[in-house]
Amino acid sequence: MKKNYSIPVICPRCKSQFLSEDVFKLSNTKLKCKNCNITFISNNGCYDFVFENIDEKKFYENRYYKNEYNQKKLDFDELYNIWADPYQPEVNFFLSEIKKYNIKNKTILLLGNGESEKELYFLNFGSRIIYSDLSMNSVKNVKNHYDFKEYIEKITFHAIDAVNLPFKTNSIDMVYGYAFIHHIDNLDRFFNEVYRVLKPKGLCLFLDNAHSPMLHILKWKLLPFITNFIQKNYETSPEDEKASLKGGFDQDELRNIMVKYKFQDIIFLRFGLFYWIFKRLPGVVFNWSEKLIKFQRHFIPLLFFIDSFISKRSSIYCNNTMKLIFGFKK
Repeated sequence: MKKNYSIPVICPRCKSQFLSEDVFKLSNTKLKCKNCNITFISNNGCYDFVFENIDEKKFYENRYYKNEYNQKKLDFDELYNIWADPYQPEVNFFLSEIKKYNIKNKTILLLGNGESEKELYFLNFGSRIIYSDLSMNSVKNVKNHYDFKEYIEKITFHAIDAVNLPFKTNSIDMVYGYAFIHHIDNLDRFFNEVYRVLKPKGLCLFLDNAHSPMLHILKWKLLPFITNFIQKNYETSPEDEKASLKGGFDQDELRNIMVKYKFQDIIFLRFGLFYWIFKRLPGVVFNWSEKLIKFQRHFIPLLFFIDSFISKRSSIYCNNTMKLIFGFKK
């Protein structure tokens, strides 16, 4: 018997289901909720399901505004090279964790994905992708950049607010977010929605920043002038500024979420400090110049190795590492 892979679309505000609407087969017109009368308009097949007035959305609509597109064919070797880039060891580490789970024929909801293209590589695994971001401009930019005719029933693009997901309960296999979750102001609303849409035994997996007490003190107590200089010279969103003050996620905070929403298991892998400081601080100060990146490339893999080596031998150091892969199983 052929499996039903349909992902029913619901109204993100009142949770009423739109009749027989599969997110991978939405018509290029409009959707109107008969219960609360809200209408969602299609823009070349992309729906804007964000119904609240959000400053963060305005910020990113401006950042991703674009008029010209150069469409090209999907090249999975090219996309894999992004994951394998030694300048971004955290990316390859994240992919190695994702590979531990069978994502063939699984539906992956990408949240807050901006204009990131590396996730298109999941199509090579046979996955089905719901590509989303708060910004309509960003998802349109990615959709218009590639020829997806071969994958017309494997990928769909929409603007989505992560705390108001437009999908039926128990319909998604994996919820994914890369450097995104620190933009969520209300984690309770977010994980309530994530748990709701995940299928039983489904998985949510995120890469973001861990709370590093040592680095937090360094940034805000000992060297605040450097932190303030970086923030003034590097355009940040409203939620980025809040996240910088908070300082990342800790394990107790995430365990409380696991218990509250009755997830079955927690994933918590923290890593990286020296390589991240060596890469981030000069990069922001010198605006990621080509010469700087070329110089850093020689040392980042070594520093990543040193971080891993020390972390395995010192719990104090490990508990101050900066990068974090975390998630939950339903």
